[in-house]
Amino acid sequence: MIKRLEIINQPFSGQFKERIYDTQNAWNSQNWTWIKVLEDNGFEWCGQFRGVLLSIGFSNKIKYLYILTSDNLYVLDKLGGDIHKIIPQTNFKNIINTPNDDLIFYDDNNLFLLSEQNQILKIETTISMDFIEFKTWEGNKFIFDCYEIGIWNNVTMELDMENLLINKRNVT
Repeated sequence: MIKRLEIINQPFSGQFKERIYDTQNAWNSQNWTWIKVLEDNGFEWCGQFRGVLLSIGFSNKIKYLYILTSDNLYVLDKLGGDIHKIIPQTNFKNIINTPNDDLIFYDDNNLFLLSEQNQILKIETTISMDFIEFKTWEGNKFIFDCYEIGIWNNVTMELDMENLLINKRNVT
């Protein structure tokens, strides 16, 4: 079982057993990301992923791990790194671990929670948001900035992980 991931530069040939994760797509970039994988038995290998690395989602509660690059979202089984699925050309910008080890995904306009059934579910909000940018955690509250579409004010918002409600904190 995979227990740790480490972002590395392109390794020397033969330094690790290597696995290439890629899709056939006319829009593929020429960029690659390399991640060293450590399994619980001590075995190390390297994954090569198409695209520039944006984020990694790794939770002890979930049987999959998530590698988000500029080209794809790679969903891998932690029991050996096999591909569960690849979602090409997503709009996701980041993956964040919550204090209780759940995963939140976000793009410019929406927040999403990964369900226990490995489904990415949109979290509803009362305003239309753009340019979401994570700031910090305050206890069990996900604090982020965004612009409110139509008003174009910078707004600080909070997602309460207890009830999955998004509220405005203040307007600047």
